[in-house]
Amino acid sequence: LADDLFNLTGIPCSIHLYCSSASSKVLQPHTDPYDVLVWQLVGSKRWRACVPHKEMARWSFGIEVQISDAQHCLLQELARENIEGCTSYTVDDADSLACQDFVMAPGDVLYMPKGVVHYAITEPDSEAFHLTIGLHRVNMQWLDVLHHMLKEITQRSLSAATPQRVAGAISTEHAMMEIYSETAEGVHLHETVPGWLLRCFRPWYMDAAHRSLQGVDAGGSKTKRIRVDDPDECDSRYQELRRILLLHLEKWGNWLLKLKMHSPWRVAMRTAERERTAGVEPDLIHVAPLFWWSGDLHFLKALLDDNSFLRALVKIGETVDESDTKRRVWERRLKERTHELR
Repeated sequence: LADDLFNLTGIPCSIHLYCSSASSKVLQPHTDPYDVLVWQLVGSKRWRACVPHKEMARWSFGIEVQISDAQHCLLQELARENIEGCTSYTVDDADSLACQDFVMAPGDVLYMPKGVVHYAITEPDSEAFHLTIGLHRVNMQWLDVLHHMLKEITQRSLSAATPQRVAGAISTEHAMMEIYSETAEGVHLHETVPGWLLRCFRPWYMDAAHRSLQGVDAGGSKTKRIRVDDPDECDSRYQELRRILLLHLEKWGNWLLKLKMHSPWRVAMRTAERERTAGVEPDLIHVAPLFWWSGDLHFLKALLDDNSFLRALVKIGETVDESDTKRRVWERRLKERTHELR
């Protein structure tokens, strides 16, 4: 099933079976770190799925434009300083949100985007079984694409510099990207790269395409069973991915321009204040990259490089199963404290 779903969506999946006795509550209200498909197999369960009220975006983040329920959910995770997900809620906290109730019968499927608060209760007259299918996004987000591109571009541009200088530059640009991704404006970087558009960048596909160009018979290997698409199909997928990349870069670029105009120091101080331990003065070492930034935006232009983008897509294409979403995770910006849920 996981393989079939990956072949359909291009997104690594995990599958868990939950077997519940009558009237039992499966889990406390919580969010997941990925999109979820719930497939009811036996018996019935009452599900409650909750999203933030529409006003939350305006009241908490000053957002006036219309955004989707999925984006509201990411903002809710951001407000609780846990953008990665797996946030626990009390029943009262969950019920204070905008909730919908569903009775899932055998054969029913429910889709919930990342960040939806949910829990289930088995009906009183019988036991119930359901599958939870997680559509993983770690190493598959636009944040990860930009990580690979920034790392390569910075190392290339500073190849003649000292290792310490290269490390510092990477830290500066990554810090700005990560800080942006943890703002209301930047949550879009946590969106998943469309897996179905990555077919031409998967390791086995690239091997099969290479063999085809070389006229090599793959014999009984896996590559023999792979259909090599017309180059125009691969180019069409690439152009769509590039179009989406440009939309993300435009939003980040606008934020950086405002940051440059209104002083990085202000954002650095605000970030340090938000991440400080209660009762302790802000530690500015953890936001030092923002102070080091000269306001130079040339690296954004470098992110338009096709070759860097192609190589980043190949890196993303290496994420083909759940284990890959737990390995190769790049080191995140050091923060002063571990986030505590508010």
